Amino acid sequence: MTAQHFGYPAQAISLESLGLEGTAEFVFANYSYLQTLGIPLIHNWISPGVDTVRGMIVNEHLYLRLMERHGSMEALQTFHATQPLEEGQQPINFVGVAADFNYSSAHQAIGDFAFWLDESANRARFTHIRLKPGNLQAALKTLRAIWEEHYPGQEFSYFFLDEKIAELYASEILLRKVLLAFSIAGIIICLLGMSAMALFISRQRTREIGIRKVNGAGITRILVLLSKDFVKWILLACVPAIPLIYFAMRRWLENFSYRTTLSWWIFVLAGTMILVITVFTVSLHSFRSASRNPVESLRHD
Repeated sequence: MTAQHFGYPAQAISLESLGLEGTAEFVFANYSYLQTLGIPLIHNWISPGVDTVRGMIVNEHLYLRLMERHGSMEALQTFHATQPLEEGQQPINFVGVAADFNYSSAHQAIGDFAFWLDESANRARFTHIRLKPGNLQAALKTLRAIWEEHYPGQEFSYFFLDEKIAELYASEILLRKVLLAFSIAGIIICLLGMSAMALFISRQRTREIGIRKVNGAGITRILVLLSKDFVKWILLACVPAIPLIYFAMRRWLENFSYRTTLSWWIFVLAGTMILVITVFTVSLHSFRSASRNPVESLRHD
């Protein structure tokens, strides 16, 4: 159980009593929450066999800052014990260190984060349940029956965490759909244009094709002859296109704190695919002219 879920606005706690400036995000949870979501612990100071876990688990980012400031957990606890507490506050009991993870989207860098564990406190707003792969409807039916058994008359509502996480990237998902639609439309228009150009050029050069065949040129050589002009223009188009695409992608990736690098082979692969599609389309329409009887070709016009 927890008071928040991934992507849900977290609360803030001052780090002044720990000897650091600023604040850290934190959520109320219990130990089972970390186990359910598979968040590993780098350090675990929870006593074995304890039923009720109370204390704070900090992420690795905050732990490294604390160690840089104090040097050890003992020194940190000693420093914290000397700090005045406000009315109703209790000294922090550190019970573990969790591996860093993105609580929000990848647009934001991982900062100071903590889980405030208190099994006895009734702060839970969400119950997280991990379902095994299989019959989803049967699992939901079982959960509904358990809910109605313990909370009769209350509405049983649920959502899937992956859907909540996907909402953090709604703009990227929309952008992907828009780019995919325009890319498909662009490819179709390009294929239609190349097909028309290939058909026009092959008919325009019918007599030349016939003369070359009479002089011993094979079909493959003629297809290369008809395709090389298209290949030349494709290569020339890649010269300004690749830097522009690289610049646009770099600017877009700057919106993310954690991002991949743009490797050179991506652009080589894209250019190669364009060349293959171009040569295939042109050859498909040029093959008919290249395979005609040279006598018929010479009678043309």
